[in-house]
Amino acid sequence: MAMITPFRYPFANEIKLAGPLLIGAMVTAGLVIQSFGSIPLANIVGKIGRKKTVYLLEPLYWASTLILIFAPSPNFLILSAILQGFRSIAGFICVTPIMIELVPIDCIGRWRGIINLFGGLIAIPAPIIGGIIWERFGPSYVFLIALAIDVFIRLPLFTTIPHQAGDLQAAEKKQSEEA
Repeated sequence: MAMITPFRYPFANEIKLAGPLLIGAMVTAGLVIQSFGSIPLANIVGKIGRKKTVYLLEPLYWASTLILIFAPSPNFLILSAILQGFRSIAGFICVTPIMIELVPIDCIGRWRGIINLFGGLIAIPAPIIGGIIWERFGPSYVFLIALAIDVFIRLPLFTTIPHQAGDLQAAEKKQSEEA
């Protein structure tokens, strides 16, 4: 995300010829989805579990990236932003709680510190790498490389998380319904 975030709106403006009004609509659409989609998605998380919800939402992010790259007109960029909003929701209601569930309660502060340290260290060169990719290979490759990393590295790593960590809430609800 640190590699593509600084390039999303310049790409929309320079490559897809989106004007300021359309870029504002993109930002608004993503925020509206985050605002109004969080509660329904939290209910889905409660029913099927966090990991399964992530698996359902990841293809929406992939579609948002592909729509951004291959949009035949700037108006399609709003759809891309809407689908991108679901990625943010998945991070807040699925991935972050899973990270916390995997660590003993007395280590959460140190764990978050380590995660944020490495996230910050990665965030420094990521936009530089994105800029090099933009200049050397082309603007679309910034997003295609990030998409490939997501599909072939991030999601497979996510599957290695213990099953019960991501589905603890759903398992507890299922047990209470059975009782």
